[in-house]
Amino acid sequence: MDRTKRIQQAVSVLSVGASVVAAQQAATWLSAHQQQLPGWLSPVTAVVVYTIGSLVLRFLLELLLESFQPLRRLLLGNQFIEGIWFEIISQNNIPVGIGHSEIIFSDGKFRFGGEDFMLNGSDKGHFRADLIELSWPVLKYKYTYETGEHKDSGYGEAQFLERGDGPPLKYAGAFVNLRDGSRYMFESFRIEDRELLERFHADLGKQGTVHQYLEGLVNERVAKAGVTQFVTGNRGVQPDARR
Repeated sequence: MDRTKRIQQAVSVLSVGASVVAAQQAATWLSAHQQQLPGWLSPVTAVVVYTIGSLVLRFLLELLLESFQPLRRLLLGNQFIEGIWFEIISQNNIPVGIGHSEIIFSDGKFRFGGEDFMLNGSDKGHFRADLIELSWPVLKYKYTYETGEHKDSGYGEAQFLERGDGPPLKYAGAFVNLRDGSRYMFESFRIEDRELLERFHADLGKQGTVHQYLEGLVNERVAKAGVTQFVTGNRGVQPDARR
């Protein structure tokens, strides 16, 4: 089981356990004063304290967990995946696009979305994951993808590259566009450098910062694939890398 589910289970156990203790204390106090109080009040109060206490405590623990990313980082350890990621998108081992995404934790689950850019800069689209299932280290999701012209959807799967000394810095996987059945591979790299993150957030278009960071890696993939020209007006060997 991944640590996120364990933490959520721990929150449930702690809230129930604390509520049971509170209910027992309330029942004990009422029993000690039963001569001045109706006999039915003790068990009813215990039930009310348990019910309300478990709900309130669970809410407070979940709020604490969701509000403080450093706490999630501490608890999740080497399974912490939140942050900004830059990615290379390929088909048939040939890079056709780059992009960026952000993974966040909200409402008790992970969410992510971002933008893709064609390598010639002629097109871009926005995507978001609508359904996410994390079974460490594999992330499965359903996504929607939008450009100014159309809206697509599809399914994807990513696997995080585990490290023994910290959270993953890379994940890789594939997604399938349901519109035409096209399949794409991707590699994503976590961005942790503070200066680079500041430059990324200040870059309104994002594409320049992403391209500058990934340019060397893209060129390596292109050389390995034996492609001599791929960034052309008609997008070269691959006309479309849309999700």
